[in-house]
Amino acid sequence: LYCYEGNLMEVFCSADLELLPEDGQVIMPLHELNLSMEKGLLSFSCEIDGATAESTVFLQSGKGAMK
Repeated sequence: LYCYEGNLMEVFCSADLELLPEDGQVIMPLHELNLSMEKGLLSFSCEIDGATAESTVFLQSGKGAMK
């Protein structure tokens, strides 16, 4: 997931492929996306039309918390 030219974009591919930002699929209009990870907590915020939304989630798998 990433922002490009005012849109939230998504691309899924193998790590060895070289892609351009415009190669992703547009999900929705979005002005800004910020992601951070610390101690298993994924925090994100996004901005669209002057409004900001924020959330934090705890990531856990069947084998325990992610690092």
